[in-house]
Amino acid sequence: MGEIEIVSSCPYLVYVVSATRGALPMENVEEVLRFREPTPFQARHPSVRGLMRLRGSTCPVVDLGHVLTGDSCRAPRRIISLVVEGRRVGLVVDEVERVILLDPESFQALPPLLRNPRGGALAAFSESDAGFLSILSSARELTDGVWEGLEVDSEGAA
Repeated sequence: MGEIEIVSSCPYLVYVVSATRGALPMENVEEVLRFREPTPFQARHPSVRGLMRLRGSTCPVVDLGHVLTGDSCRAPRRIISLVVEGRRVGLVVDEVERVILLDPESFQALPPLLRNPRGGALAAFSESDAGFLSILSSARELTDGVWEGLEVDSEGAA
């Protein structure tokens, strides 16, 4: 008898921002909310859209489109609430599509979402919040070819 290889799958949240599809590990995702404009305040970086009350605490809301491209999300529909080292951060995205299951090794092989961030966003966050930067750095881009393969796999599994 041959050995049986057990591969554990982990959940990842699939979202779209600025025509780019990405995925975040679910371990830090608390909830997905409909977009509502956060309360503006003077932030150190333009990627921070403002503040929002979530589950009884005030948290910063970061525009992922601005982090990736230098331009804010044009038609944001969702805010992903992340828990980072015991604190909440809202992440503005254009859309959240679904949760997928992938083995962690396959996920790590995907191209990092933050290959070419714009506007010095990472430098600003690295100075103030290493935990948030770590979560963003763990995000992966789901290229069209990868996404089409996932679509075929999920249809075949149904």
